[in-house]
Amino acid sequence: MVEAAPARRGVPATPKMLTVEQPDGYKLNVYLRGDEHHHFYITADGYHIDKNKKGYFCYMMQDARGHYVVSRRRAHNQSDRSRCELRFLKRIKPQDS
Repeated sequence: MVEAAPARRGVPATPKMLTVEQPDGYKLNVYLRGDEHHHFYITADGYHIDKNKKGYFCYMMQDARGHYVVSRRRAHNQSDRSRCELRFLKRIKPQDS
């Protein structure tokens, strides 16, 4: 008799809001989603973010082929967003939408 291997499950990410520090010292509030095998960050209001090559958390957006890529737009907390950043966010959807 052959037994199936147990399903591998990762430890879930913390449900608590985290504060991460950008390279320039800015404090960004984020949530870590996923588990130890696959995880990603979102802003407090649900925008998917990831680090760029310089270590800044930036918003993710879809390219022309539909692939998610890191934008040039650095992420900020809702209360600190500029008008330009708010216009940019109108073009992308929060993760939970």
